[in-house]
Amino acid sequence: VEPLDSATPLFADVVKRSVQSAMQEEKVRNDVVIGNLEEKKQDVADVHKLCDHVGASTKPIDVLRLGNSNPKSKRPRLLKATFPTVFDARTFLAKVKEAKKEGNEATCVAKINCRPGRTKSEQDKHSKLSQAVYALNQANSTPTESFSLRPDGQVWKFAKADDGSWRRVKDWQYVPSASASASAASTSRSGNGDQQLPSQ
Repeated sequence: VEPLDSATPLFADVVKRSVQSAMQEEKVRNDVVIGNLEEKKQDVADVHKLCDHVGASTKPIDVLRLGNSNPKSKRPRLLKATFPTVFDARTFLAKVKEAKKEGNEATCVAKINCRPGRTKSEQDKHSKLSQAVYALNQANSTPTESFSLRPDGQVWKFAKADDGSWRRVKDWQYVPSASASASAASTSRSGNGDQQLPSQ
């Protein structure tokens, strides 16, 4: 007969994994992922310059490019900036959003896009949604319409205006469908699930 406490180590392992998972999810909240920031082998200096430009007084404690470098790719890799606290990360995001609203194309924030860090479950969900949006664009036969997944998880529809610019169709709302989900599931895509965003 097995001793009554034979399951104790297993229970301890479950508790340990749960605590580690909770800690990891909490740590992710301190991260900001920056897209379209040019790779010049001076990422720390460039992010600090970006912080100064938007008026974020607290600098990241770690800066890391995501993924392997590909000399053939013209798109810079995503960059993860880890701030000391969740408050600092959210402040930076708010400052960048405010600076982008000014609409000055000459500033260093004009071409970049930023989003909060994601947990594994959040990233998995975003990747599936990204595939669904990709399927929407593949199935769309109208060259003057396009669909885009935004950093906050919203799906926007864009229409091409007479002057050639793309404008958001604000009264359109994304509704997941069984066919779209099936198309997304059968669509194979590489990468991290982040898309290049059309201009607003």
